[in-house]
Parts: sequence; C-alpha cells; structure tokens
Amino acid sequence: MESTFSSIILNTAPEERFHRITKMAKRLFNVPIALVSLIDDDRYWFKSRSEISENGLPKEISISSTSIFEEDLLQVFDAAASPQFLDNPMVTGEPYIRFYAGQPLMAANGLRLGRICIMDTKPRRLDSGELGLLRDLAALVEREIHTVDLATTDELTKIANRRGFEIQAQNALDFCKRVERPATMAFLDLNDFKRINDRFGHQEGDHVLATFSSILINTLRRSDVIGRLGGDEFVALLTNTTPTEAEILMSRFQSSIEAYNKESGKSYELSYSVGQVAYDPEGHLTIDDLISESDRAMYVDKRLKKSLI
Repeated sequence: MESTFSSIILNTAPEERFHRITKMAKRLFNVPIALVSLIDDDRYWFKSRSEISENGLPKEISISSTSIFEEDLLQVFDAAASPQFLDNPMVTGEPYIRFYAGQPLMAANGLRLGRICIMDTKPRRLDSGELGLLRDLAALVEREIHTVDLATTDELTKIANRRGFEIQAQNALDFCKRVERPATMAFLDLNDFKRINDRFGHQEGDHVLATFSSILINTLRRSDVIGRLGGDEFVALLTNTTPTEAEILMSRFQSSIEAYNKESGKSYELSYSVGQVAYDPEGHLTIDDLISESDRAMYVDKRLKKSLI
C-alpha cells in the first residue's frame, strides 16, 4: 500500500488556496484549463482543477501520468500529433487537449508529489519566460502543500498530529474497505509519564515522547499510519494486517522498547499500555469509531497492568 504520494492532503477536497494559483495560471497563460494534480498508486487526484469534471482520473487516462517520471517541465506542443498521446481519451474526446505543459511538484525530501499543469485546445509552445512563470507557480503550490503538512504534523515528534492522523488513517481505511483488506488499530498510552515529567522535568518528558515515536516509526512499516493524538497518547493503523499479524508487529515493538530500556542508561524505563482492535467495515463506519474502541481496549490493558503491580 505504499504510495508515490505520501502527503496527507491526498483525497481531500479541492481548496481555495490552490484554486487561486490555477486561476492565476489561466490568466497568465491565457489557457482554458489549469490544474494541480497529486499522484496516488492508481490515479491522479485534483487538488484544484478547471474544466475537468472528474475529481480524480485513472493514471492511464491522465496526461500527467507520463510526465510524473520526467525530471523537469514537460511540454506537449500538439498532443494529436504525438504518438505518445494521440490515443489518449482526453485528446480524442472532451476536452480535446492539444497543448500540455506540466511542472513537477516536489516535497522537501525530494519526493515527487504531482504536477501543476496548463492545457489548451490548440497547439502552442511556451517561451523561456513563460517556462519560468510556470516554475514560479509550482513553487507557490509546493509552499502551500508544506503549510498543510505543518498544520497536520506534531512539532515535537514529527509524526502526524490528531488532525493529520485522522485524515491519513481515514484514507487508508477507505482503501482497505475498497479492496477488502484487513486492518488493525493500536492505541498506545505511556505509563507513568506524569511521574517522569514531575521528577525529571518537561525536557526529559519531551525526550521520552520523541524517543517513543521514533521507536514506533522504526519498528512498524512504511505502509502503517502513525500519529500522536496529544499528550502521551499514540495511535497506529496497521494496514493490510490481521489481528494475528498485528500481535507479531506489536511484539516486535515491545522487544524494541525493551532493548532501548536496556541500553539507554536512564533511571526510568519506557512502559506503555496498548489496545488493539480489528477493523470491522460494518461496525467502524469512521476512523473515530476505531480510535474510540481501541482507546477503551487500551484502558482495559492499563487497569490490568496496575492490578499486577
């Protein structure tokens, strides 16, 4: 389930901040179509679009599906005369594209996010000044995407905050439901975190939170969605994972925690309680349903651990 595009804004509704940029592109280049497209495993998702009715197009239909592999801006002067595009449904039918130019959108880590594209129904060619303008517009889009990421990322741990997790996890859950794959939610809560804060100070408490999230990231898989809900509460949606497979993953995580405790030299140990719930498409209609049930399961585990002390 790894995706070429990992930003949490995939599958979210178009936004005015991106519409402003595509409207600017239409005016600057005098074209009927401008869009911001983000890439998924099997389609392009339009964060802003004009004159394109579908919100997302299959990759084999989108002209941008070819340009994502290009390192720089791609121009198609006349798609009807290009062997690569002459059979494309967007060329042979509505909106009868002839000219296309797409500039890559890049994340700070170098990941390709998609394209800002302009299209026309007649052949044309951009000059060097116009190419520079399109690159400038791409930079504007990249900054807006970065702003969204900042608003959905926990500053301390660098993983998703509650809002970011809910968006990412809901998207992943919808995918699992669509392709009939299992998923398991794990809700984790640090034990005795307040005592660590009170005894060693908030700086050490921050170190504990950052360390715990780092172990989660390094133990779980890239396809799993990890977030910090707030305070000392963490969640992980284990995608394409049965309850049995989830137990194996969480056992591996526990081993990583034990290894850290053994090697850290700290006068305290990291400890946590966890609740795990298998995704039920009929019973868990939203990601909040799954979070709530796994939260309740976590408190059962926490009470059991306290009773054994």
